[in-house]
Amino acid sequence: LIEDAVYAALKSTSVADTVASATKNFHMYVLGPDLSGRGVTEDELIEGFEVVDYEGFVSLAANNDKVQSWL
Repeated sequence: LIEDAVYAALKSTSVADTVASATKNFHMYVLGPDLSGRGVTEDELIEGFEVVDYEGFVSLAANNDKVQSWL
């Protein structure tokens, strides 16, 4: 997740249970700089999300055929 989509990774939202269930079937990533830019800390995230930096984001985008930053 990038930009404002990082809010979907928060465990305090009304859709947190739905998003958490998706982490059981999919690898879920969130861009660390976008979290910190919005004042969100890693301990606020749903379990199962991996925080990546810009280098990690580029690597994910380059190594995967389909990239979705929001659903």
